[in-house]
Amino acid sequence: MERIDQPHQPSVPPRILIVTARRLLVEGLQCLFREQMNWPVLWADSVDNGIKQALGWQPDVTIVDLSLPDGGGLLLYQQLQAQRPKMRVVFLDDSLQQSRLAAVQRLQAPGYFTLRDSFEYLVAGLRQILAGRAVYPAGAEVFVTKPVPGTGPALCQSLPNGAPAGQKEKPISPLSRLSRREMEVLIHLARGLTVEQCAKQLHLSPNTVDNHKARLMRKLGIHRSVDLIRLALREKLVE
Repeated sequence: MERIDQPHQPSVPPRILIVTARRLLVEGLQCLFREQMNWPVLWADSVDNGIKQALGWQPDVTIVDLSLPDGGGLLLYQQLQAQRPKMRVVFLDDSLQQSRLAAVQRLQAPGYFTLRDSFEYLVAGLRQILAGRAVYPAGAEVFVTKPVPGTGPALCQSLPNGAPAGQKEKPISPLSRLSRREMEVLIHLARGLTVEQCAKQLHLSPNTVDNHKARLMRKLGIHRSVDLIRLALREKLVE
């Protein structure tokens, strides 16, 4: 694989916000970031606290744990993007999940990492993201169509050692057919919101949301709303 040169290192260390409910996970990452990189790290244990800390502290990168319940990690990203479109928000998953990866890419987030990645790989990826690039696992299909927040162009980098050696290729998720807005509507509906509630959350009209719902159901071959929830559960978008 082609080597990726490290971007110029900033004189001021980047500030990292980690949003997760798993205390042992964040304490381990805090220790690594502080002792090995001297990067300041702040922790938020919920979606609400994550939004409050991100808007108040203004971190350079926010790392969101996708294990937050009921699609909370993806919803947090949507809310931050609505208020701070240039804020860099990346995701951390337990393992490579094609459905969640497809959702992250459709939402045009700049990065996706897993707990199987090394800390060295995570740091290398964050440096690329700070330079304005997007980072996804090796071999991932790229859906990013707009510039990633930052000074650089909209590039996608697949860093070495992004996935364990010998890992079998998983089937492409049906969610890859959906647009960014359709993915947002699906996540809200799967959490049990009505079309009217979803419209309020996304600042759209109910008719627009209803049209998105009809299109995404057609793309997924689904004819009942309850089947949307079942698909979201199967694809691990919500708990």
